[in-house]
Amino acid sequence: VAVLEELGGVASRAALVRICSRAEVDHALSVDAIVVVGHGRYALPRVDAAVATAHALNGVLSLTSAALHHGWAVKTVPDRPHVTVPRRRKVAADRRRGVHLHFHDLDDTDGIATSKAVTLLHCLGIRHLEEMQHL
Repeated sequence: VAVLEELGGVASRAALVRICSRAEVDHALSVDAIVVVGHGRYALPRVDAAVATAHALNGVLSLTSAALHHGWAVKTVPDRPHVTVPRRRKVAADRRRGVHLHFHDLDDTDGIATSKAVTLLHCLGIRHLEEMQHL
């Protein structure tokens, strides 16, 4: 639980096993101290639903969902979380329900959401920094 808290409330099994033992991870699961949110993806039971959803899809919060995660005010709170996954990732139709799904290269993230700089650019409708230089 302490490790997951340090990691923002979510982590892959591989990340947890690198830090803790398999037995510790399995014990935490057995007593519901941590929960499975996707294949090999774990979260604290109290983690924000949008964060858990993004993590389950192996993606990150983006656009206004990332802005909210960063503590920024937004004009309109999204009805479903905006989640960005790697550009060529295949996401089954049933897993797309309940999210605004976006595809983009994910080089600049903090693990849970797009970085503040990328979030700002995307919220402004600028997909890449090169576009900003033309403004």
